[in-house]
Amino acid sequence: MEELRGRPRNPLKWAKRRYNDNRKRQIAAGNEFKITFEDWYAWWLAQGVEKNVRHTGPMLAEYLCMTRIDRNRPFELGNIMATTQGKSNLGIPSRSYGRPRPQVWIEKDPIQHKKYEPWLRFKAQCAFRDEECDITFEDWKTIWPDELWAQRGRHADNLAMTREDPEGAWTLDNVIIVTRREQLQRASAFRQLVNLRKTK
Repeated sequence: MEELRGRPRNPLKWAKRRYNDNRKRQIAAGNEFKITFEDWYAWWLAQGVEKNVRHTGPMLAEYLCMTRIDRNRPFELGNIMATTQGKSNLGIPSRSYGRPRPQVWIEKDPIQHKKYEPWLRFKAQCAFRDEECDITFEDWKTIWPDELWAQRGRHADNLAMTREDPEGAWTLDNVIIVTRREQLQRASAFRQLVNLRKTK
């Protein structure tokens, strides 16, 4: 076995971790899990899935998962099948799959709910660009009333939000709503100004 920093390297490290996580999760849910690691790993290989490849992205609805054929019996060979994350037992769509769940929404109003995720994305982008941002979700709703929100988009005549002073912070007093065309023109002019300063 290959040595790695003085310790033997486990060739099935990620697969064993996934197996243990899956087993613990099912036991915690009150389900019997009678599948050994060897059988579990061979079963997944038979489904065309290599569980020893480390997964770092989000779990998508079309990804395969293991489910029981008979929910009254334990997880064991002969009582398991492969289905997708977006399906439940025997491939029947789960109750929440593809349906809105207003009971878990922070904003119960459907229109305000659609504004919430873009606000979170905007805050994350500001943090990524290391730009000061002091716009709360209440400010966001003030900046984007429903009639303007309906005109947002990626086309030149759609509306977008930008800073009046591009060197200032994102605050309620420093943002304006303009067309995408004007937003791009303002951004281009600011980049030219920054480059001019650098050359001096």
